[in-house]
Amino acid sequence: VLMQSGIPNKPFGFLIFVSKPFKKWAFLAIALATIAGLSGQTIFYLFKLMVDAAEKGEKTEALWFAALFPLSIFVVQIVWRMSGLAGMKWVTHAKKMVYDELVVYSTQHSHAYFSDRFAGSLLSNVSNVVNAMERLIIDFLWTHLSTFCSLLISAALIFSVDVLSGWIFIVLLVVLILFNKQRTPRKRILQGQSVASATRLRGLIVDVYSNMSAVRQYA
Repeated sequence: VLMQSGIPNKPFGFLIFVSKPFKKWAFLAIALATIAGLSGQTIFYLFKLMVDAAEKGEKTEALWFAALFPLSIFVVQIVWRMSGLAGMKWVTHAKKMVYDELVVYSTQHSHAYFSDRFAGSLLSNVSNVVNAMERLIIDFLWTHLSTFCSLLISAALIFSVDVLSGWIFIVLLVVLILFNKQRTPRKRILQGQSVASATRLRGLIVDVYSNMSAVRQYA
């Protein structure tokens, strides 16, 4: 039904749809989060270089690495904060567009549609979509993307030390991904049931409050 109105009915398709007008914030947030994620992992390698230089008695290089270490941490934190600012701009604009699109879409339905549904339930469904879209952006930027950067740098460092250990790391990573993928459908079902129950409960509460005036008047 949503696709017939021009609105994608898949999560990532819908995310792209509501992000297009604000793609500059989306691209900036993704770029900054990627830079911060990659740079954050290289800090540990810088610490290793500092220790190696100290063990070899190379005091000058050790001092340089020691000076760069806190500076690099400061720079990475600044980039993280900048990604947070750009990400919140993206989230705020996207949430506003989600509200606008869903309100316009829902108000195009017939009288029978609204007769069979309570206002509280409709409002709760709209809120669920908005909150899910916000959660999707936040998780993508500061959980999935940062984890991917961490795994990428870790794999590169392990391969640079020992190729066999690198392949063992990749195999274990694939096993972990497959293990989690097998349990995703069950989690999706439980989460869907939880959201449906919460939506119905919130809808009933809203309807109770919205009709309380009429109940008190004719009681």
